Amino acid sequence: MMQVIGLVFLVAGCIVRFGSDILDPYLQDLYTALQRFMEQAGDSVDLSNFNLGDYLKDATLALILLGVFFFIIGIFGCIGGCCKVRCMLIVYAVLISLIVLAEVLFVILLFTIRDTVDDNIKGPMKTSITDSYGGFNSTDLVSLGWNFAMVNFKCCGVDNYTEFQSATKWNDKYTPKQTNATIKLEVPIACCKLNGTFPNIQLPSDFTCATEPTSALSNIDKVV
Repeated sequence: MMQVIGLVFLVAGCIVRFGSDILDPYLQDLYTALQRFMEQAGDSVDLSNFNLGDYLKDATLALILLGVFFFIIGIFGCIGGCCKVRCMLIVYAVLISLIVLAEVLFVILLFTIRDTVDDNIKGPMKTSITDSYGGFNSTDLVSLGWNFAMVNFKCCGVDNYTEFQSATKWNDKYTPKQTNATIKLEVPIACCKLNGTFPNIQLPSDFTCATEPTSALSNIDKVV
């Protein structure tokens, strides 16, 4: 069983990282929708050279290493069981026990020090907003991730929508394509109550939801 799980992780990681020719035909509709959305949002972008593997480099590497780890554990158990190799069975049993123990400890810690865990999780999320969030029409992975999350999960920020005011890369000056008049945003447009799911969403006729956000127009009272 372990080698099957490991093989699945390994193949998935390799396909995402190195198999752009395999994935691109399936993702083409998404790329087209994203490019059309970016143009509607007032920014022209070329996604013809977009490579998902390059953007998910660290994640795919972790998935590959995890797959190799589980595959090796499975091989130890399989060979040890079939060939009755005692040392391999012992190694397999020890590794499985350590994995189960780590899972149990994680669950215990998750409930006993919930606030600390939340702080450790939310800290990097807030840092990603401060250091990397570029706005509604940015194509970097962090911005796309936050826009996707805020539009689809109807939220705005981690603890408070004002976190975006300290975002160093967020340009709060926005020029809608339909008016060409520059406006000042108080919150990202992704915080607005929009119809549809990212990137297939319908932009508002005006951007009061972002320039003068209220609970009726925006998701400013809903956070991660």
